Amino acid sequence: MGETSFSLAYETEAIILVDICMPTLHTIKIDQDQNAIQLGLAQDQLEERRPDAQIRIAAYQQQIKASHYK
Repeated sequence: MGETSFSLAYETEAIILVDICMPTLHTIKIDQDQNAIQLGLAQDQLEERRPDAQIRIAAYQQQIKASHYK
C-alpha cells in the first residue's frame, strides 16, 4: 500500500474540508454512528501500518546515508 508523506508524518490521511451552503445527498445521508465506527477502524489500521512505515523510513534513511558517504 502506498504511503503519502503526510500519512507517514501525521499517521493519517489529509482531509480537505469544503464549506457548503446547500446540503447534498452525501451530507444528508451521513450516518454519524457509522462514521464513528469507520473512524475507529481507520485508527486501528494506522496502528497496524505504523511498524511497516517505520521499517520503510529506516531503510530509506540508510539508503540516503549510504549514498551520501560514497
